[in-house]
Amino acid sequence: MELAYDADWELEKDDAEILIRLRGGDVLWQKERLLNVAMDAVPDYCEAIAWLDCDIIFPDENWGRLTLHQLEKNAIVQPFSQIYDQTSETDTAPCGPPHRTRTSLVYRVADNAPISEIGNARLRNEWNCASGLAWAGRRDILRQHGLYDACIVGGGDRAIACAAYGAWKPLQRRQCMNNAQRRFYESWAVPFHECVNANVGYVPGVVINLVHGTTTNRNQARRFQLLEQYDFDPFTDLTLDRQGAWQWATDKQEMHDFVNQYFQLRAEDTV
Repeated sequence: MELAYDADWELEKDDAEILIRLRGGDVLWQKERLLNVAMDAVPDYCEAIAWLDCDIIFPDENWGRLTLHQLEKNAIVQPFSQIYDQTSETDTAPCGPPHRTRTSLVYRVADNAPISEIGNARLRNEWNCASGLAWAGRRDILRQHGLYDACIVGGGDRAIACAAYGAWKPLQRRQCMNNAQRRFYESWAVPFHECVNANVGYVPGVVINLVHGTTTNRNQARRFQLLEQYDFDPFTDLTLDRQGAWQWATDKQEMHDFVNQYFQLRAEDTV
């Protein structure tokens, strides 16, 4: 799955068995939106779907089989428990010594971290864990509910995890959601939680995160505070283009410029 704006596509036809390339949409966080489009192309014989960041490596080749085993008793799964953050300062070999070691969010919850706090905690600095990088879920649940896709400056992984655990209220406060955002989120989160019912698991094992960009540039906490001033309303400010990507539906140029600039300043391609 690739979305291009003005530039040429990076992916070629032989890069995937099923390749979906879109052109259009606007500059905002499109990841979960595009994953929802991609799910419609998953073959009927697939009983599970994994969505993985492209900058990770699983040293254990059996991670897929182990994930399917966990999905026999859980609705969604983080397919790892430990994270090795590989940076340019460490060994360049994929399994070289880690710069930093963290855990998956689900592992932390299983280790008695309070569910009520997962939406509000500083996961990287306080809990030393991550809510993203990789997830997998049962196909029937994902096709019925999709992924929450209206976090336009990022944060979708945690929004999905909080809904799975039924802990969305603190998340709404941390992401500075206004009333419209809260209603839009809860319209997805409540039925998703009723289906998942906190049946969330993890696979014991390691994932290597190939670090790029900086946490400072991502401005992960303040980005929501900055967005708040533009009174973002997902009911009216967003619409789908003909290919299924998000595009702006209202003429809030200052908000559009802010979101565009935010992603430019992230400088994701630096190491």
